[in-house]
Amino acid sequence: MKRIATVFDGLDFAGSTMDFAIGYCKKSDAHLVGVFPESFLYHEYDFAELLGKNGISAVKIRHAVMKEAKKRARSRKLFADGCKKAKISYSISHPEGITIDEVLKESTFADMILIAKGERFSTIGTQLPSTFTRQLLSDSRCPVLLLDERIENHSRVLLLYDGKPGSVYAIKLFFSLFAAEQDTSTEVLYVTSSDPKAEIPDFEKIKALVECHRPGAIYTCISGPEKQSAIDYAQGLGPGTLTVAGAYGRGSTSRWFIPSIADGLIAQCRCSLLVAHNR
Repeated sequence: MKRIATVFDGLDFAGSTMDFAIGYCKKSDAHLVGVFPESFLYHEYDFAELLGKNGISAVKIRHAVMKEAKKRARSRKLFADGCKKAKISYSISHPEGITIDEVLKESTFADMILIAKGERFSTIGTQLPSTFTRQLLSDSRCPVLLLDERIENHSRVLLLYDGKPGSVYAIKLFFSLFAAEQDTSTEVLYVTSSDPKAEIPDFEKIKALVECHRPGAIYTCISGPEKQSAIDYAQGLGPGTLTVAGAYGRGSTSRWFIPSIADGLIAQCRCSLLVAHNR
């Protein structure tokens, strides 16, 4: 049984993320952990609203805190009710430390993290990916699946392959995590920036691996600027695509580790993104 941790903002509950997570765990016979961070640094109220005639109003603070506590409790109940209705194994965690630190700790003990692509745990800024997402992708100790909240199911899978071990590692993790969804259309994409006539490196080996899990997969080789070409190709596939990328973070030998590729996929594409790296 796999242990899947789904991260929620209790003040802005992502119901579509819960629905996907429950469906995944039911199909994969996995245990689902609902993680509801409650950092003292994150609130939905504006401190200016708490001012009274004599400065900060204790009464207004108390009401604001109680309102948030009830909202967080409702979110946890929605999650629990959904899991009970689906009859899946579940548990709930609502740590009170720094949000990113607590989520990274959860990633140490999870097989995969699920989270909405737009989650930020902050009232500041609207740009994607958020600072929270960047740090999560860079430092997570397990694969992270960023879900497009507008997509209920994935109709196709795009595996980004650059011939390096990092991208192959991510592909193998995907096969392990999504073994129950073998009927999804699958494509392997290789981008070359130098020789338009270049072939996919170690083609026979990567094909042998992929065919063991996804017989009939498509193999595509395109030329152009590596980062943007991959982003444009994924975007062209349209909504419902799950893109698998080798990693995220600096200092890697794999091209897919370069943050701007994942950043572009998050910001420009209506697709979900699975990011995994071998630590």
